Amino acid sequence: MIYYPLSILMMADIKQILIITAPTDHGQYKRLLGNGTQLGCDFQYAVQNQPNGIAQAFIIGENFIGDDKVALILGDNF
Repeated sequence: MIYYPLSILMMADIKQILIITAPTDHGQYKRLLGNGTQLGCDFQYAVQNQPNGIAQAFIIGENFIGDDKVALILGDNF
């Protein structure tokens, strides 16, 4: 399921991507996708420890986002 949302971001020329996962899935995504260089991207990872809602992704990714424009795409809604 993760490949479709990633392809949408890549088609939009978004190459710096923060992947936020549940703690139980974190390692699996890192093993599957690595650092993103094989896809021409820069993947970074963060964990959402508690399911506190979609908007929490902006809090978790605050340092990653900085002052840049941002897009949020869910990995399980496609």
